[in-house]
Amino acid sequence: MDIESERQEDLSEAREGLASADGESLETRFGPGSFGYHELLDRASILVDNWDSFIASHPSTLLDPDRYRKAREIAQAMADFYQLVGRGDVSISTDAVVPGG
Repeated sequence: MDIESERQEDLSEAREGLASADGESLETRFGPGSFGYHELLDRASILVDNWDSFIASHPSTLLDPDRYRKAREIAQAMADFYQLVGRGDVSISTDAVVPGG
């Protein structure tokens, strides 16, 4: 299954599983500018901080160049995702600083 098909399947399941009693759409509840969207930004920030604090900076990671390199690549990918989400949230400045970055 390609990534877009997987996303569409997951989206369909989310629409069913997160159906709002008041009929609010997923777009209203979780789209840019909503509380749900801000929640995603907050969770991404927490993961960036936790990854850096507990994985990338862990002595077992620091001891091995390959582990350290991969941990830094993952940290950068997560920081990129955080920035991508932040650019879509119209309620915050697009100059947001990545926590731990």
